[in-house]
Amino acid sequence: MDGEILDVYDEYRVRTGRTHVRGRKVREGDFIMVVHVWIMNVSGDFLIQKRQPWKELFPGMWDCAVAGAAHAGDSSEDAAVREAKEELDLDLDMSKAELVMTDRFSFGFDDIWLVRQDLDIDGLTLQAEEVETVKWAGPGEIRAMAEKGEFIKYYYLEKLLGIAEKISEEAEIMFDDKRGPIEHYSWARFVVFGKEQGKDIFLYKDKVRAWKERQGHELDKGMVKPVFDTGAEILIIGNGADGVLEVPQKIVDYILDHGIKKVLVLKTPEACAEYNRLYHEGEKVVLLAHGTC
Repeated sequence: MDGEILDVYDEYRVRTGRTHVRGRKVREGDFIMVVHVWIMNVSGDFLIQKRQPWKELFPGMWDCAVAGAAHAGDSSEDAAVREAKEELDLDLDMSKAELVMTDRFSFGFDDIWLVRQDLDIDGLTLQAEEVETVKWAGPGEIRAMAEKGEFIKYYYLEKLLGIAEKISEEAEIMFDDKRGPIEHYSWARFVVFGKEQGKDIFLYKDKVRAWKERQGHELDKGMVKPVFDTGAEILIIGNGADGVLEVPQKIVDYILDHGIKKVLVLKTPEACAEYNRLYHEGEKVVLLAHGTC
């Protein structure tokens, strides 16, 4: 809404310490941050909203679940959570969320979030100033709506829908092993020792926790440091369902220099299988696994 105070970033996405008042023209060379949140249920359908007819931009058109500019002090994740709460009175499950794309436009940065979350739309409370109605729609229906001019035809739309279709195809067949300790893996979901975990896990012996150190899609020293306190000899890195998490050789060398004898980098389904095998062979093995792309 006009009047909101937004952080100003430079071209490298570094906060400048200055702010911008929404509704005014963004000064040349300044940038703001915008989030788009796409919510997909277990059936592969998206929650979409119809914008109110009096909206200045794209009046009366269908859109992703929520979108908006990040307020001053917001991280991208903060903005996604806040927008969902404001527009739909929905608590986003960010343990099953992934920042799938980010891009720079003429005066800002677009962050595209994909969240796997089932919910009852009848229980939502819509922000009357912003949202006329909501519904579930599959990728095919959204494409058809976009072609008819009913849905906002974002530059990234086809890529996003393609990612979603691939997730739906693979969601329940990535990995299953009743012996455990990893019993199941699907997009953003692990079952370890009979308990469900979120999108990224740190697993050693009988201890499993969220791999909170994982930020972005390039492994760095901070993401692996906790491994050195485990006493493990083998580190398995699950670099995502499609291997998107990059593991630079310099980080592998860093790991080996800190007492780990062997590093295996595998796509996450294969990483789960290898961890289970070595676990049952009694090896001192630790797993860092990225559960989405």
